[in-house]
Amino acid sequence: MNSDRQLPRLPYDEPDSDPATRAFTRLEGEMAMMRRAVEHLATEKSEIDIPDYSKTLGEMANRLVSIERQPAMQMTPEDFEARMTAAAERARRDDEVLIVAAKRDRGEAIRDLRAIIGTANSIYEQKTASLVVRRRRLACRVPPVVGASGLCRAHPTDKLAPARTHRRAHRS
Repeated sequence: MNSDRQLPRLPYDEPDSDPATRAFTRLEGEMAMMRRAVEHLATEKSEIDIPDYSKTLGEMANRLVSIERQPAMQMTPEDFEARMTAAAERARRDDEVLIVAAKRDRGEAIRDLRAIIGTANSIYEQKTASLVVRRRRLACRVPPVVGASGLCRAHPTDKLAPARTHRRAHRS
């Protein structure tokens, strides 16, 4: 509703007062409201029970003193760095010992594997040479005794022929 418009006056309404009277009336209402609010705050504040923290604060102070006395709290950053560096050097020395041992073990394993491979190759070569000799004997269609007597000889440069066949080939 528009505040400029006035409602018609009723016979039992009070007459309009001047603006100053209205302002003081409004101010009086606001002051009464403020007085009640302040009285309420004062009552609430008196009802608040503030605990005694002196015991708790004393315990906290004792804990802080005990923490300050710990050796770690006495260390400077330079001391801490020196200790960390020393620990890292010890760890590297230990690792170096383990690395050297692992390299030695690996070298031994490689030598063992080469020996096993060499033995396997020798066995394979012997079996292959034996097979070549048997095939030559079969190819000559001569009984083994005749083949051994020299009728069907291996060539002296044949690496797969057994050593005794080489000797026989050089004698003739």
